[in-house]
Amino acid sequence: MTEVEFDYEGRKLIIQCNPEEKMEDILNRFVSKEGKNKEEFYFMYGGSIVKEELTFENTANKLDKERNKMSILVNRNTDIDTNHDEKCLKKSKYIICPECKESARIVVENYQIGIYDCKNEHEISNLLINDFEQTQNYDEAKIKCQDCNLVNKSNTYNNIFFLCLNCKKNLCQICKQKHDKTHNIINYENKYFICDLHYEQLNSYCTDCQEDLCSICEKNHSNHKIITYGSIIPEIKKIKEQTNNFNNKKEELKK
Repeated sequence: MTEVEFDYEGRKLIIQCNPEEKMEDILNRFVSKEGKNKEEFYFMYGGSIVKEELTFENTANKLDKERNKMSILVNRNTDIDTNHDEKCLKKSKYIICPECKESARIVVENYQIGIYDCKNEHEISNLLINDFEQTQNYDEAKIKCQDCNLVNKSNTYNNIFFLCLNCKKNLCQICKQKHDKTHNIINYENKYFICDLHYEQLNSYCTDCQEDLCSICEKNHSNHKIITYGSIIPEIKKIKEQTNNFNNKKEELKK
């Protein structure tokens, strides 16, 4: 007797089967136990969509045949999710460019906001406070795995995604496991804090070049004006005061 382990939203569900049984029947038993429709899911094995017409024997790799067990990753199918827009739209924790959604800088003058200095050199000016908040949303469904081209960040377990710094590729959990082990792979959420060139943590900023730097980068900016992150950490009290002023102004604009 063989087993198929389904990995769905952090849970493991074992379905027993025989080696000559079609994957279609095995998948149907999983769906039945979940009380769902098969159209709500897609199933991945070894980085590819499971071919339902094949048997366990024809699908499993050599190692899984020897251990009589294979693991299948179950993902939600967002194409039929009526709440897709609401679920996939997230508020950025950091200032991002409204156009390319890359990290950017912000300036506030006369209660209007400007966003600039993203890696693609976009500049947005004269934003009102309410309009600014809308620009800081991004769609997780548009962050797709660039290896399998099937999975996006919105339909992975806990929205976990990865970035290969060597290939500059977004990777899902399955593709990350089979990716080149010599490459530098980080959690997608940490991409704003790691140097693209040296794969080290960013710790300073060059005002002459307007670039974030790691400790290795600093060697090439020895004659420039460099500000360390530690020296510009604001006081918590000041942050709270600024936040309260911001919220008060926003309430005034609503009246």
